[in-house]
Amino acid sequence: MLDDPKNRHSTANQILKSFDMEIVFKDSGQLGHPKKKTLYDIYYADTGKKMFTTKNTGFVKGGCPFLSTKYDKACFAVKNIGKGDVGVMAGASIFTNKFMGGTQIVPNKRQKQIYMTEFLIFKTMEISSH
Repeated sequence: MLDDPKNRHSTANQILKSFDMEIVFKDSGQLGHPKKKTLYDIYYADTGKKMFTTKNTGFVKGGCPFLSTKYDKACFAVKNIGKGDVGVMAGASIFTNKFMGGTQIVPNKRQKQIYMTEFLIFKTMEISSH
């Protein structure tokens, strides 16, 4: 599931409730982040390697973190449910053309990081479902 703080009419949590998961789009100060609006550095939860920086992300409660902030708040998490998995991304605007560019571009370093992150998210979902 892909969602974003800019999605003011999100119904994601109505679906995620069935899986004991939730996306939180509250003031970042309530979630262990500095109270002032800031950029979030996003890291792989298992290695700590920084992947990209974003202004817009929510946080996923439940599941196993794959991407998180330095404050250990997951922005992408995966939860095994029976024979399948639920993957939840709470800052999905990073995957739009505004950030990734269109199909006719030569990607810059930041765009390549986003492409790699997207690839690894799908790879994680594929591997964890076997």
